Amino acid sequence: MESEMKWNIYDIFAFYQKEDLYYKFIPQKITNLIINKFDIPAEETVIAFMNFRFNSGICFTEKGMYWKIWGQGKGKYLWRNLDGIRCIKVEKTSLYLDTIKILDLSGTLYPPDQFVLLLEDIKKNSLTNRDFYSSEITSLVKSIQIEDIVKVCTNFKGNDNCWVCKVLNINVKTEDAITEKMRRALITENNIQRDDTLIAYINTYMGIGTDGIVITEEGIFFSEKFLSLYYPWHLFKQIKFIFKEDTKELLINNSHMMNLSCSITKGEDILLFLQQLQRQKKENFKI
Repeated sequence: MESEMKWNIYDIFAFYQKEDLYYKFIPQKITNLIINKFDIPAEETVIAFMNFRFNSGICFTEKGMYWKIWGQGKGKYLWRNLDGIRCIKVEKTSLYLDTIKILDLSGTLYPPDQFVLLLEDIKKNSLTNRDFYSSEITSLVKSIQIEDIVKVCTNFKGNDNCWVCKVLNINVKTEDAITEKMRRALITENNIQRDDTLIAYINTYMGIGTDGIVITEEGIFFSEKFLSLYYPWHLFKQIKFIFKEDTKELLINNSHMMNLSCSITKGEDILLFLQQLQRQKKENFKI
């Protein structure tokens, strides 16, 4: 991950998204769990949540990680303490910072080796970027102009005179073609904030359900039954996409597979669409 630019701690979690780690857009049932069961200081923002069995897990904020894990009780670890840590490792499923056991990770599907890399990345970036724990940078960074995003989505719309295209949902659905019922379903499925504006949607499961790619003013969502990813626009340009023709799978950032075998829209066309989005010009910004 050496070539990736991470403006602050919020961006770290975007690159480490995997099953059982919810980044930024957290399901309501987990949000309710956090509110009722976790002692998160009011001034801190929950960036991500790692799900464990039995309604437990780890909350990550800009200050540290807070956990309530079945069989392990409650606890917390503040990021500032990582500076003095020389060794981060996992033995079997136990996480150690130097010689101190912090957590047992057996209750989550999140890979233990990825957890180690996550903490190492937080430590490395905090030492080289004095604003790493600030939330202000992400709000200032803009890498794609929304008008250009809308233009690309419009160019990928299907033929309005093609009845089959409409029935099978073969094209990119732009905002004007998304029904209110579908809009509510996409917002609920992806935990999209109500004030975010939907721009377009590609259904990847033969027009049934809400599996697919959702484009909003804030970023892009990829979702299916066992996949839920979100990338804000300033990070989207760094994400790598490969379409595997033999398996009909879209490889996202070398670590996630999105199954496109049931997609009416061809996988190579979806790849082309994503590449066109990534080619859009950057806005100027000041930090």
